[in-house]
Amino acid sequence: ALDLLSGVHAHITLDRTVVDSIVVYNSVISTCVRAGRWQEAIAVLPLLLRRDLRPTLVTSSAIINACAIGYAWEGALQVFADMRVQSWQPNTIAYSAALSACGRGRQWERTLCLLSEMKKNAQLPNAITFGSAMRACASAKELAVVRTLLADMLDSVVHPDVRIYTDVATAHTREQHWAHALDVASQLRASGPPPAAPPPA
Repeated sequence: ALDLLSGVHAHITLDRTVVDSIVVYNSVISTCVRAGRWQEAIAVLPLLLRRDLRPTLVTSSAIINACAIGYAWEGALQVFADMRVQSWQPNTIAYSAALSACGRGRQWERTLCLLSEMKKNAQLPNAITFGSAMRACASAKELAVVRTLLADMLDSVVHPDVRIYTDVATAHTREQHWAHALDVASQLRASGPPPAAPPPA
């Protein structure tokens, strides 16, 4: 994707409006993210800034997603903070990506802060945001918080999928909290046919 961008730059005199389109850069970033080449996705940001292009909400969300793939939670939070400086209201996609980045980095307290902020800003959490927060808390052995998040999820419009139930039950089994693990398994059986699981966070 970056080779393609370099090629476009090489032909700048042919059509400068194409090169200076933020849509082109967003497309390159998204392509890198989908290919798992998160470092290259992040490297596009300074390139577009040097061309005096202003990142959009789509740009920032894609960069945050790239940081999540690379376990670069600090970078994700920095981009998230920059969005506020631009007076942008992060959407569910941006929050989900930031939560995923913090979750992968085992920053469980930060995931809870983002989840709380998300609700205050009228952005509905989805299965990915809840799952990221639960896994981060489980990795820190904050199992009481995990149970609270599961209860919050059940009280919301988001239905836990098999992966979330399994992750919660496994976390309790690992710490030999058998009663809670069995309770989660019972909830799974009582929930009926689950929806399809979301992509891994």
